[in-house]
Amino acid sequence: MLKDIPSARLLIRMGASLLLLALAMSLMASCAQREKVKLPALKEASSGVFQAGKFTWFELITHDPDKVAAFYGDLLGWTFTPYPENNQYLIIENEGHEIGGVVVVSSRSMGSRWLSTLSVNDVDQAALRVRKLGGSLLFGPAEFDERGRFAQVGDSQGADFIILKTRHGDPKRPDPVPGGIVWIELFTRSVEEAASFYRGLIAYDVIPSEESAEHHYFTVGGKIRGGVTELEWDDVKPTWLPFVGVDNLRETVLKVIDSGGTVLAHTETAAVILDPGGAAIGLQLLPSGGAQ
Repeated sequence: MLKDIPSARLLIRMGASLLLLALAMSLMASCAQREKVKLPALKEASSGVFQAGKFTWFELITHDPDKVAAFYGDLLGWTFTPYPENNQYLIIENEGHEIGGVVVVSSRSMGSRWLSTLSVNDVDQAALRVRKLGGSLLFGPAEFDERGRFAQVGDSQGADFIILKTRHGDPKRPDPVPGGIVWIELFTRSVEEAASFYRGLIAYDVIPSEESAEHHYFTVGGKIRGGVTELEWDDVKPTWLPFVGVDNLRETVLKVIDSGGTVLAHTETAAVILDPGGAAIGLQLLPSGGAQ
């Protein structure tokens, strides 16, 4: 478990107005394009194991794939491979492990953003629960070739994400390593309301962290699946924000600037940045030696 995740709360406070610009976009437009294309299977999933409640895949929606691929490749060492059956989709790999994809959209007005995928046991039932719990169904449910069945939903406070039942099982993830997605944090206006929503949707338990009374963890079966922090600004859209592990935060932050990105804010152990397309993502300093 990463120990300094509550520092992300400070980062969001410092960069609130810029995050609003980065995260605001037309969700329905991106979904409409997604319906027309083929999506690859999560190919690392070979065991048929499903892990409901775990965020398993992360997609970058962008209008400028070449620029962001160069940015993340230089910054984190990621590689981007075109999916042969869809020239509007790239597969992201870190050290040989697939971690997500790039969905290419045509309009700059749609902005760029990261969209996270949550594993569920039954997409249709989960979509019904989302609506009963006060959330919204933005797209689907629908079948996508080898990917499986998924829908895009919003929780009761507007944070959106994908719910997915993969066709072949959920990907296995390595221990936290530089360049890997090592954490995901929900920034929301009411932790109490979020706890009620996700407890009803995915049977999350919500427990306080030892580091801060203001920070909580989502757990399933005793396994921590993410964090939740309360926003204090009405103009910031609730969101799920993924964090990428780095082994030298200072050098990485300097490289963000040199590579055409923007540093919204940072502490000694975490940062929030914008890539050249305007998508927000977090950086988290890994403990000495990588995983804990």
